[in-house]
Amino acid sequence: NRPIRVLLIEDNREHTELLERLLGNSEYPKFTATVASTLAAGLEKLKELQREHPSLQLHVSVSSGALPGEHRPGLVVDAIERDFGSLAGWQAYLYGSPPMVEATAVLARRKGIEALRIHAEAFYTQPS
Repeated sequence: NRPIRVLLIEDNREHTELLERLLGNSEYPKFTATVASTLAAGLEKLKELQREHPSLQLHVSVSSGALPGEHRPGLVVDAIERDFGSLAGWQAYLYGSPPMVEATAVLARRKGIEALRIHAEAFYTQPS
């Protein structure tokens, strides 16, 4: 059983540390995390993975600040809705704001992912 590779694109160090701790304590398969602290660094890591695995398809949605021709503007749920039919047999690993995690989990269930195969961690930002 090879570990599941996770690319975490996160500029908030506290969120990064939280996710690394959660992944390290997971009762599910083991994870290895690669961290990118900027979108540009994360996209470069994804391109490296695509070179290693030519059949890998990248679907990068950016809710704000999308660069034309490089990023897909919009919400991830909209991209999943448009691009994928049934997701039966898939697993989903969701991490992000509570509204995004909840909306994506609902969509994943509607598209056929079994509830036990949806792993989610919503994070709440504390006021400064």
